[in-house]
Amino acid sequence: MLTDITSYPTCCRYLIQDNSSLRSFVESIGFNLIDCGEGYNHLYNDKELVKSQYEYYFSNYLRNKGLIFDKDYFRNIRYASFVKYINQRCRYDCDYKININNEIFYIEVAGMLRDYKEYYLQNKTISNKTRDNYRVKLYNKEKLLKDNCLNYYILFPSDLNEEYLNAIFN
Repeated sequence: MLTDITSYPTCCRYLIQDNSSLRSFVESIGFNLIDCGEGYNHLYNDKELVKSQYEYYFSNYLRNKGLIFDKDYFRNIRYASFVKYINQRCRYDCDYKININNEIFYIEVAGMLRDYKEYYLQNKTISNKTRDNYRVKLYNKEKLLKDNCLNYYILFPSDLNEEYLNAIFN
């Protein structure tokens, strides 16, 4: 038994001696490492797949409120399926469609803009091209939701707290 492993280099040295790797060790004790760039993924028993820590938090919030996936709320709904006068080749997906008391809400979780909420609200360009492309796409989605008079919320990570969510859904 190794009791004096105190540093990453020491761990690596032991793993190399065992012809192993840190990844194989971590996986051998029951954890799954994700590949670079894939982010956080969680698959619930009912087959709901969330792909970010923010979606995970929001899905857990809905579940704790008694909502059931694929009955009360749905994931990754094509905008073309609920927005009028949209190009059918439009590939936009909405993160959540929620049915509460026969009222439909559409939710976008803007996790990628975690530190850029004010940029979005002020319609300011973000220097990071990927994040700015996401911001523009989210603006386009919001315009579709507004133009079709749909109930919607764009939730930023700072909005994902019980108090704020309760105010929306109560």
